[in-house]
Amino acid sequence: MRWKLVMAAGLLGAVALSVAAACGDDDSDDGAGAVRVTMSDELRFEPDELRVKAGEPVVLVLDNSDGSTLHDFTVDEMPVMDVDESMGAEHEMGESMAALHMAMDAGDSGEMRFTPMEPGEYEFYCSVTGHAQAGMRGKLIVE
Repeated sequence: MRWKLVMAAGLLGAVALSVAAACGDDDSDDGAGAVRVTMSDELRFEPDELRVKAGEPVVLVLDNSDGSTLHDFTVDEMPVMDVDESMGAEHEMGESMAALHMAMDAGDSGEMRFTPMEPGEYEFYCSVTGHAQAGMRGKLIVE
C-alpha cells in the first residue's frame, strides 16, 4: 500500500484536511467514530457529505480499492488535534490548524485518525489535476 499524509502547522493560507464520520459509527475499540469514503474513477466520493462532532475522535477509512487511478482527500483550513502520527503525520501537541493530505494509489485503502476541534462546514476534494473541477468534491460538517 502506498499512501501519503502530510501535516504541517497552519499559518495564513495553510491547507488543512480533516476527515470524519458520516453517521458517527463506532467501529473502533478506542471510542473513535469511523466512516468509510469510497473514491471512484467516476470522479466522485461516496458519500459526498460527512458529519462529525467537534472534540470527538474520528477514523477516516479511504477506499480506492476498485479504482484504476490515484485519488486523494483534502480539506482546507480546519483545526484538528490528536492526529495519529503512525500515519506519517507531523504536528505539534495540542490543537492547531494543519495541512492534512492523504493519497491512495489505485487498488489501495487506508485510514487516518484525528479529532476535529471547531464546528463548521469544510469542503473536501481530490487535488489530483482536473478531479475537483470534474466534480470530485464534498462537504465535511463538524457539529
